[in-house]
Amino acid sequence: MKTHVHTRSVAHKVYDVWRSPDRFTKNPDIVQTLEGRLLLVYSDNDLHWSQTTQILTILASDDRGKTWYKFSEVDRADLQKGDERLVTPRPTPLG
Repeated sequence: MKTHVHTRSVAHKVYDVWRSPDRFTKNPDIVQTLEGRLLLVYSDNDLHWSQTTQILTILASDDRGKTWYKFSEVDRADLQKGDERLVTPRPTPLG
């Protein structure tokens, strides 16, 4: 069975939600709260396999993803000072 995708569909398009200059966005994951807010968590790294710093970051959107803002920094790791690598958490929807 052939699937038809409308020419104005966004099904196969990619959009930047947030981009930190000269940084790598690793392991993004998104969840919607019961109130409708979108929360996106990711690890903001210097490289894919971080060599210096990692910042676990949460972004939020209150308009179904049209605009985003930095909601919180969960944790930071400075690998050059001996901090352990961080694992990006996975949000779980409630309800």
